[in-house]
Amino acid sequence: LTSVDIREIDVRDEQLVHRFWEIGRLAEASRPYDFYPPWTTAWSSYQTGRDDIELNLIGAFDGDRMVGAARADVPVLDNLHTAYAQVHVDPAHQRRGVGRALDAAVVDKARSLGRRLVMTEAYAPPAGDSPGLLFARAMGYVIGLEDGMKVVDLFETEGTWDALDASTVEHREGYRIVQWRDHVPEELVDGYCALNEAFFNEAPIGEMEHEPEKWDAKRVQEREEPKASTGRHDVSTGALAPDGTLAGMTEGM
Repeated sequence: LTSVDIREIDVRDEQLVHRFWEIGRLAEASRPYDFYPPWTTAWSSYQTGRDDIELNLIGAFDGDRMVGAARADVPVLDNLHTAYAQVHVDPAHQRRGVGRALDAAVVDKARSLGRRLVMTEAYAPPAGDSPGLLFARAMGYVIGLEDGMKVVDLFETEGTWDALDASTVEHREGYRIVQWRDHVPEELVDGYCALNEAFFNEAPIGEMEHEPEKWDAKRVQEREEPKASTGRHDVSTGALAPDGTLAGMTEGM
């Protein structure tokens, strides 16, 4: 086992934050599709921060070299009893106890901030295991929610779009599609908030202790501002019901 030094990372230290980001990218490389943010986006996001979550970066060092990276994110608007954990270890240093040390540090940090429930995510192929899932089990995490992720190749599937569109015509009579970029139109904010609350309230979370989120116009605005400052853009599509209410939406970044 490797003896490591656990330290909190100053989010303003670009060199250390870059290594923190790099470890995550290396650890996520085994996923079949690349969902990891580019460095410029990650760096801007760390500098801007978020109004709804407090970020806490933790590094595991073997001498002067960071070999593991973890985050303990704590919500500050809802679910003040929770923390969200993320642990990554450089593949060259895995299976040496680095992940265990980081998970313990994340739990300690969460407790110090008054949190009693720690949640994390682990990717695994359908009906299969993965290093992340096995690690989470070994650390004592239990499954609260399982999500199925589907990926669409827009170029390969474009030829099927017309038939798909035609097959839904009779079901969407009276509905209208609207689109927006970055900023939710004022007349849709109430419906947008209702759908965001429903997204969490209706999720099948089993025994997981998760309080309903509360959304309002102020929260929407505070969510939009950091994205604009980091150069990220949201492209959203909504469906308006015959009575004009926002019945559904999808967001892309």
